[in-house]
Amino acid sequence: MNSLIAIFTNPRAVFDEQRDDPKWLLPGLVILAFTIIAGVAVTMLVDMEEVTRAQIEQTIETLERQGMPQAAIDEVRASSEQQVTITGNPIVAIGSSILGAVVIFFILSLVHALYFMIVGKIMSTGHDFSDWFALSVWGRMPWIVAAIVTVVAALVMSPQTDLSAYNLLALSSWMNMPNENHMIFGTLVKTLDLMVIWSIVIMTIGFDSWTEKGIGVSLAVVAVPYVIVYGLLMVL
Repeated sequence: MNSLIAIFTNPRAVFDEQRDDPKWLLPGLVILAFTIIAGVAVTMLVDMEEVTRAQIEQTIETLERQGMPQAAIDEVRASSEQQVTITGNPIVAIGSSILGAVVIFFILSLVHALYFMIVGKIMSTGHDFSDWFALSVWGRMPWIVAAIVTVVAALVMSPQTDLSAYNLLALSSWMNMPNENHMIFGTLVKTLDLMVIWSIVIMTIGFDSWTEKGIGVSLAVVAVPYVIVYGLLMVL
């Protein structure tokens, strides 16, 4: 249990202790619990139907600026109304929030672990997939902080506020980001926040602890996927 606190205050001690037998179940359950609670809370506090309608109108305005034919825009609007009906159902919204939290957590953790495993094989680190999965999970502990901030934001902000605005730690909340208003990539660009940077720091320390490759090499290994993904989102 102490490791759940120490990962924020002294992550190297946590990774040094787990170098030979990494464990991910407890932090994984805690991350999922906070993420699910935050998702459900936001779903209950936010006027999802109104927010969805506002997002649809923004999309249609973008399509109009791009010169899409009116007939095609009318089709988009008609199909979007079905989305509003579904999103406005609280049971569906809460279920989608819970399922989304679990699926996103495991997909990102598994993909990250696979990346670390490939790099680890190249570097002959001696760690297997389960070890790297544990590193990936521990690296997502800042999601807990993000979940708390999101709930607080949902409590104090208007129920009609765009969902991306609840991420007060997003860099787009403090500065203009390339493509932040892009119809397709904008939402993903807005996920670049202080917690992503914090995660990179934690996983860098963990990678260095387990491989002894040095902070510079470890930072390069950990940061490469983020640089590639967010770099592409901002230039496409």
